[in-house]
Amino acid sequence: MKKFALVIIAALLFAQSHAVVASDWMTELREALANGNFAEINVIAANNPGAQNDIALFLLREGQNNLATRPDVAIRLFSAAVPFASQIKLTSAREAGNIIAAFLALARDPAFQKRNPQGASDIFTAALAMSIEPNIVVANPNLHNVVLADARDFMGDNPVDANKVLADQINLALQVGSPAPIGPRGVINPSAE
Repeated sequence: MKKFALVIIAALLFAQSHAVVASDWMTELREALANGNFAEINVIAANNPGAQNDIALFLLREGQNNLATRPDVAIRLFSAAVPFASQIKLTSAREAGNIIAAFLALARDPAFQKRNPQGASDIFTAALAMSIEPNIVVANPNLHNVVLADARDFMGDNPVDANKVLADQINLALQVGSPAPIGPRGVINPSAE
């Protein structure tokens, strides 16, 4: 009985200390974002490797929350999630895919592309990097193809505005065994006949 009580006390202390650690990284992350210190995100994630799934989801959700009112901030948050996308758990991957799709809808909008070509390019670049992650692919099987097709359309329609990073990301996606892009919407692929 005495050993059982010690085990219970140790478990409670561990749980309490784990909750304190979780709230510490969240507080640090919120402060870093409030101060515009996006470089601090990597430091916080490195100090809390077990929280990288939560950090990725937090950044994606915050980005989505800012999408309509502050798209520049939203794009920075979305891009900041890229290094942690590989840590997104399968249970959260569908939500992550839905957020990627919401950003993709903005980037594909011709009016947005005209107003903010760099922002559209940054969204496509980040979306390509995240949509290829295994758990996101499993939860959203066609997402990467859609992102790749839209990014290629953007490159073709806006060659001056597309940056080298996006071009490299598209080339990488095509070289690493990505499924064939689905092509422009509404166009029948003549090579499939």
